[in-house]
Amino acid sequence: MNNKKWLIGMMVFALLIANAPTADAFWGKKGGDRRPDKNKMIERIADKLELTEAQKAKFKASGEKTQEFVKIKHEAVKSLAEKLKTELGKDKPSRWVVNRLIKQMSSLKTDIQIKHANHLIDLKQELTPEQRKKFEEMLKDRHKKFGKRKPRKI
Repeated sequence: MNNKKWLIGMMVFALLIANAPTADAFWGKKGGDRRPDKNKMIERIADKLELTEAQKAKFKASGEKTQEFVKIKHEAVKSLAEKLKTELGKDKPSRWVVNRLIKQMSSLKTDIQIKHANHLIDLKQELTPEQRKKFEEMLKDRHKKFGKRKPRKI
């Protein structure tokens, strides 16, 4: 009887191990970083819009500056979120500290949104009317494809 239980347990374990990649794929997990490659994304947009070399260079430069800015701000938001979590985990959290941390996080998130909007404006200013029309269609398609996004958890 013990041997049967052991054999069944081992078979279940083997099945779980064999199906782990399938489970990860089901839950949307892949090995490594799941974020899209920004350089490939920029190239794809540049190709679809048929940007000139000068436009492509400006777009890449602006995109790289924006990415670096956003990365720094996101790290700061994560740090503040950890401090907020720590403060709220205390027996007697300070209302003043909690409010200050939330306001700082909100300010950083606003900075990120402004940077993204300015990047979009800069791109649009460089486009010809035909390219602008293609770009607007791309944005509409993107909204149809992804729909309304849910806010990120911090």
